[in-house]
Amino acid sequence: MFCSGCGKELPDNTSFCPYCGASLSSRADDPSPIDAPEPEPLPQEEPSTGNASSTSADAGVAGKAGTVPPPVTPNATATQPAAVPPANDNIAIAALVCGIVGLFFSPSIIVGIALGIIAIMLASSYAKAGGTSIMARIGKVCGIIDLALSAILFILLMTVGCSVFSFIGSTTASQTTSSISVDDAADDDAAQDMNTSSGGLVSSDDRETVELSYDEEQDLNAQVSAYLDPIMAQENEGLDELAASVDDEFKEVFGFGLDETGVGARAYLLWRLQGMSWEISSVEAYSNGTAVVNVTLNSCYRRDVQSAFDYLMDVYIERGGDIHDPEKVGQVLEASQEMFYNNDVPDLSGVDTTAVAFKFVQAGDGSYLPLWNSWDYELSSTFAPFDADTMDLVLEDEELCFAYEMYPSEEYADPYLDGII
Repeated sequence: MFCSGCGKELPDNTSFCPYCGASLSSRADDPSPIDAPEPEPLPQEEPSTGNASSTSADAGVAGKAGTVPPPVTPNATATQPAAVPPANDNIAIAALVCGIVGLFFSPSIIVGIALGIIAIMLASSYAKAGGTSIMARIGKVCGIIDLALSAILFILLMTVGCSVFSFIGSTTASQTTSSISVDDAADDDAAQDMNTSSGGLVSSDDRETVELSYDEEQDLNAQVSAYLDPIMAQENEGLDELAASVDDEFKEVFGFGLDETGVGARAYLLWRLQGMSWEISSVEAYSNGTAVVNVTLNSCYRRDVQSAFDYLMDVYIERGGDIHDPEKVGQVLEASQEMFYNNDVPDLSGVDTTAVAFKFVQAGDGSYLPLWNSWDYELSSTFAPFDADTMDLVLEDEELCFAYEMYPSEEYADPYLDGII
């Protein structure tokens, strides 16, 4: 069969022409399309660009008639590249100015570094924008020089500053050392000029005594009292300080402290302080700017107590006792305390007083200050369980012809060393 609209040959039983969209149902039984009345033509669309014919054909195949919308035309301007703005020469000028000004501010370090960085950044930005002005290059070079000069000046400043501080520190240390040396020299002079004899001090020929005012003498007495009263009263603060000093004295000779022997520095000190008291025997001042307060410690059996331990340690060593064993040495010390109680000490003196000299030095304002090192040494040596010089000899030479060897060890030492060796 043929289409009555466009004349195209079509398959039988076709209802619509796929080419023009004409309806063929009313003429399906008519074999001759020539004699059939021509149908009214469909309204025609205006021709359009693109694939309009193929779109019409597809619409006919689907069996639909009507207007096909025109295709969307792509935006031509969207695919065009954006225009790059031209480089601004003002940026090059700014980079040059920052670089040159930074050279003059390099000594200030911070400003020089800031201007150098700004110059480099502006020059780099100008170059990325396609700028070719030589001013930007010069500004960048000046910025690099700014950074280098500022860095060098910073290093020099730090070096000089450290040197100055080091010099000031060394000068201060030197002055402090000189001050300490002066104090030590005054202490040494006082020690050389002061000779202890039977509880008093006898001045040497080249030193003159000076008279103290009543207030000065009372002040010296008050300072000694403030030092001794807490110890005699067995108050914790004063007692702990003296116990630590006595322990250090013991450790310096034996290599271990009283606490390690099992006796305990504090317990030993409390034993020594039982019934003890003190009194000032004299106060003296000298022309070399020193002063001494002579104190008598009552119920202080320093010589007998120390003699007992020195003697038992001498016998202990002669019999092969181990002086590096803290426990054994502690047992010998406890035995010496028992020996003292029993009055079995060889060469027992029975002297119950001990003289101690507390030294002072005069300050620039005329007041007297304690020589603390001297005070600590006086008391630590007084309350130590031994005489340091004698004990050093005992420990160094087992064959020492010791003064106590005139007393038979069997008579004095055996009852106390039994079970220790």
